[in-house]
Amino acid sequence: MPDKEYLLRDSLRRLSELKATEDSLRLSEQSAVSYWLDQMLSPELSLQFFVSLLLIFLGTVFAYLLYRRSNRLKSIDKLQARALQFAALALLCLASKGVFFIISSLAVSGVLAAGSYGQLYWLGWQISLLWFVYFAFMFAIGFTRSRKSYDIYFAMSLMLLFLVITALYNEWFWKWLLYKMKVAEIAPSRIDMLVVTLAPPLPFKTETLIPVLSRFSFFALSVHLLLWLVLFGYAAFIMFRRSRSYKDSSAKNAVFLLASTFLVLALFGGFGLLKFRSDFSLLTSKSYLVALVAMIIFFLSVRNTYRHGRYKRN
Repeated sequence: MPDKEYLLRDSLRRLSELKATEDSLRLSEQSAVSYWLDQMLSPELSLQFFVSLLLIFLGTVFAYLLYRRSNRLKSIDKLQARALQFAALALLCLASKGVFFIISSLAVSGVLAAGSYGQLYWLGWQISLLWFVYFAFMFAIGFTRSRKSYDIYFAMSLMLLFLVITALYNEWFWKWLLYKMKVAEIAPSRIDMLVVTLAPPLPFKTETLIPVLSRFSFFALSVHLLLWLVLFGYAAFIMFRRSRSYKDSSAKNAVFLLASTFLVLALFGGFGLLKFRSDFSLLTSKSYLVALVAMIIFFLSVRNTYRHGRYKRN
């Protein structure tokens, strides 16, 4: 494998070429949108583009279906209705990962500045995958405590923790924002280096990633994946314990399936925690497929549990 210095120089050179292409598009007859579409339909990006569109479409539809069911439950069980609303928000978070990919890909077509690619890409982790963990876990504890509300202070404390992680996730986002607002001075060459080190260089058509993360970003990513593993693992445990309280076999099987889904999601987090230091490129490139699989199994297991009132205690 080529050394990192060589890859960094090559990526910086390709970024310069991308900026030159961006400038030429403004002067040519080919529109930026058509150029963007050509890029998205290329063999290198077509699968990721298709998966992103699926995330947006399915996530929106699934979230709407759960939200509609939560409205029907409000008059019967407000806590379960609220739990379903959290589940809908979790699905919207996964859908937003596809949105952030589409927006970040506009940086390769001249629609947006090429230097904004890295910052826009990371929102798919900083917002989508991070807050999916929070809302899915809030659904889990709301579902398992149908006879008493969970501690509001616990929920707010957990939200505060996720807000702190969001702020630390990509410290260069704030520096880049201050730079754009002309509050801070950052050398343009330094901005270019951030673009190729903070995100997989999608515009450069290479699968190589140079994982040069700041200490804050490294810490935030580690805590994110650890929370993914621990919270989903705990949710799987309490749901499995809840499933044993049912007398009806169909309800017991439905909740057991839901617990199994959360266990699978916990394993996704454990895999990410093990791989993000050794093979960060694999983790980021497969994150879209992981998000799609997580979305489908999460929705199907939740929907199956709430069919025919199987969420009820008896």
